[in-house]
Amino acid sequence: MGKPKKKKAINPIEGIKYTICGEWFPDVYPALRSLKWSRGDEDPLDTEMRLFCSCTRRAFNRLLEGRSREELKKEGQEIFGLNSRYCDDAILKAREIIGSQRELLIMEIKGTETKLARAKKKLGWAEKDLAKAIKAGDTVKSEKAKRTVQGRKMRVKKLAAKLEELQAHQNNGTIPRVVFGGRALWRRVCQGKATREEWRNARQNRLYARGDETKGGNPNIKVSYRNGDFSLSVTISHLSEQKGTDKKGRPIMTRAPKVTGRLWLPEKHRQKALMLLLSRTPYSSRFQADVHPGEAGLFNRMAANFPFRKISEAVMRRAVKEGVGVKPVWPAHTSTIGYWKYMRRYGIIVHHAAALAIARRAIGFKERITEELRQKIQAVREKLIQKANSLPGEGKGMTRKVKRLVTRLDGKIPLHNGLTRFKQESFYSVWHDLKQLALSSR
Repeated sequence: MGKPKKKKAINPIEGIKYTICGEWFPDVYPALRSLKWSRGDEDPLDTEMRLFCSCTRRAFNRLLEGRSREELKKEGQEIFGLNSRYCDDAILKAREIIGSQRELLIMEIKGTETKLARAKKKLGWAEKDLAKAIKAGDTVKSEKAKRTVQGRKMRVKKLAAKLEELQAHQNNGTIPRVVFGGRALWRRVCQGKATREEWRNARQNRLYARGDETKGGNPNIKVSYRNGDFSLSVTISHLSEQKGTDKKGRPIMTRAPKVTGRLWLPEKHRQKALMLLLSRTPYSSRFQADVHPGEAGLFNRMAANFPFRKISEAVMRRAVKEGVGVKPVWPAHTSTIGYWKYMRRYGIIVHHAAALAIARRAIGFKERITEELRQKIQAVREKLIQKANSLPGEGKGMTRKVKRLVTRLDGKIPLHNGLTRFKQESFYSVWHDLKQLALSSR
């Protein structure tokens, strides 16, 4: 008999097919605190997250310099006190960021080229309007056209500079500067609209661990099930201490303590999670602390072009595999249409109503302004007038901005049903103003 073939390890990063989101309520913390690694009154879990994020940022910068994974893994354990598995996962996250930035760079170049071409076209139109106004001797239109031309020239100049910078990164094999914690939040800090503490919290509030088939799941961030409840335990590796060395001179560490607590999972995911645990399937775990004020730009990054494209491709592949037809449609204003026309009628949330509007668009239906919708708009208008006649308050009720909005709607609504589908779905259609009206009536 020949040698048995070694079982191929599953790469959990490539093998993820199912994502489960839950909420963790830690209640058991180790009593020990590290004088070397902890800062102030922070608990061990906060210390572990801060060290992991610092290790990720350092690995990111060193990988750009061409350093090897093995070097960084060894240095990470010495500098940050994390175990080898956490250090390796931090290096992996840094590699993922670099890879995604390289893909985003290509997409950003294409998008900027499109914007620049459109801006140049608009500049040409503005220059023609200026020439006509000067020829006609209309000083009012001439002054307005001059301001328009000046603004569009600045737009073209800005986009051209941005494109040149992006292409330089592509030619040199580099990537644009990455701001850990979020570029939008950092700008808010610079403007005095957010504190540095909020930004620091955004940079150090997460922990990640890959699954391991040989360990039957995930040894660092482990999900368990007992007596009908799920629980989660997180290894606090920086509290592990060296107690000797092995024959090869490698350090032998004491068993690291854990932070444990109850894990809440949505009912629809509980059965699937239990099946994964019983089958001892390796799973990756990502833990993030509560979002602090001003951290919405973390969410924005999740919804950026790169993840969106990946999700779209995955949906298309799965649809082809299952034999389901797919028809991409332009999603503009679908949430607004769902909010005004279908949410209350069918008693559903706005996301489901938007999905209904997308499905109708794919079939080929046009979204008409119905009598029911006219009555809703009138009700909102009367509500705003009542607000304006009550207690005074800046930005409340029928303000001048809202009055202009209502005036535009009065001109657009009677014409909407007779427009082509393209004009009904354009950016400055009636739906754009209805979105603003909905926001102003909250």
